[in-house]
Amino acid sequence: MKYIVVPISVIAMRRLDYDRADSAELKKVTLSDDEFLHLEQAGVFEEINSKLNAWIADYEDAQIVGAVALKKLCEILAARISNAKGDTGALEKLQGLATLAHAKRTGVFFYF
Repeated sequence: MKYIVVPISVIAMRRLDYDRADSAELKKVTLSDDEFLHLEQAGVFEEINSKLNAWIADYEDAQIVGAVALKKLCEILAARISNAKGDTGALEKLQGLATLAHAKRTGVFFYF
């Protein structure tokens, strides 16, 4: 299982940095192995990595923070969803988290 986490406040983001965030302060989504594989094979992580200078990969932890990066992440995911030919469930999960992080001015944290 892969976890993607969004702190719901800047204070929660600081606590997360020290592994002290309470679960009530975090929005956490689990990607199944199949969902992760689907996103990886579709090139979603490769596109995000390329456009946002990130390193989202299996067995890696990564984060996307900052208003500009989060807005760009939202745009990437929205385009992917609108152009998708199949199941968009995993993309929509990720987009929901990116939108929340942008609204709360926090970040999206990938624990793969």
